[in-house]
Amino acid sequence: MKLNTSFPATGCQKLIQVHNERKLRTFCEKRMATEVAADALGEEWKGYVVRISGGNDKQGFPMKQEPAEFVSFSVSLKKMMYASML
Repeated sequence: MKLNTSFPATGCQKLIQVHNERKLRTFCEKRMATEVAADALGEEWKGYVVRISGGNDKQGFPMKQEPAEFVSFSVSLKKMMYASML
């Protein structure tokens, strides 16, 4: 798996290839915008916290940031549509 890390303040980027499944478990089943400790990647990453901002699954589908409660989102959308019709 490839991990592309970047620090926007300086424009620095680093591409890391990780082959060890144990190191990758930290990042599995996480949602976008989740902050994760990068300690599992090795000693050089100790103390760093990274934020997941995108990615692809094994089939190539991109990650999407969706509301946690889709039902409440659709209800509030209906209320906004009803209010705009008045």
